[in-house]
Amino acid sequence: MDTLNEIVKNIYLGGISAAKNTDQLKKLKVNSILTIDIQPLPNKFTNDFYYKFIYAQDSINQNLLSYFDECANFIDDCLKNQENDNSILIHCFQGVSRSSTILIAYLMKRHSLTLTESISKVSSKRLISPNPGFMNQLRIYESLKCQMDLSDPSFRAYRLNQFAKNMLETYEFFNKDDIPLNIFGTDPLYNSDELDMNLDLKKKVYKCKHCRRSLFYHDSLLTHLKGFGYLTFQHNHQYSNNNHTPNNMNTESVCKDYIFVEPVTWMRQQITDLVQGKIHCPKCKAKLGSFNWAGEKCGCQTWITPAFNIQKSKIDIS
Repeated sequence: MDTLNEIVKNIYLGGISAAKNTDQLKKLKVNSILTIDIQPLPNKFTNDFYYKFIYAQDSINQNLLSYFDECANFIDDCLKNQENDNSILIHCFQGVSRSSTILIAYLMKRHSLTLTESISKVSSKRLISPNPGFMNQLRIYESLKCQMDLSDPSFRAYRLNQFAKNMLETYEFFNKDDIPLNIFGTDPLYNSDELDMNLDLKKKVYKCKHCRRSLFYHDSLLTHLKGFGYLTFQHNHQYSNNNHTPNNMNTESVCKDYIFVEPVTWMRQQITDLVQGKIHCPKCKAKLGSFNWAGEKCGCQTWITPAFNIQKSKIDIS
């Protein structure tokens, strides 16, 4: 039978067998269960507990990053009544990858530990092995100072990369109407935050050189390191041992000769019917660049996935 281990006071980590051993849980004063798995526990195992279920596969493409703060808040709620010495069990199927990732993120956030320190803390009490995709997400979380900021370039690039992977894997059945709006950058010409659809004059805007139509804001740029071969954007390169992030990268290593952006809302009709193709100005139809959801190699030799490449000679900055 699977064991459960108390990693820090009142927080246990285990597998599904431990979660179903309700007698043991009650002896340990565990009154809450957080399940990170592909299906929730049957009601007979959860009726007497404060319970939360997060769907997640143990896959490198599984997004747990978006749930780190939500799970942290749940754990806090479970532990806030310390007079009764309440405890919580965090579990997945084996208690090795998914659930350990959630606990590592929690310790980083609430105990102010580094990623390395959190991993050491958990692994000193239980054998764990978060998969490479989860490790990458934990690095991103650390770079975000353990506070989910949906506007942060790291998170936006990660979300775009995850969407591209999922789209390509299911392309035969892919419905372009299912594309979430949150992967698109703001169109400066139709910024809902501005009254009367005026341009946000406080932001740097890139315009079509031919017709002067505003195309995208500076914060839609996705920077990458130059000359590192088969990598995604620096905040997503889960197959690399290089730990550059937007907050610590050497500016001399950033490619400045080529422009890659997140897709902007005006591109939607151009980029959702094909895996790759050309990008044209929405007003004058002049060719601006190219896109490839499967990625392409930048002139600096770094592989960008997905790639929305705008030619510098086709745009002006204002």
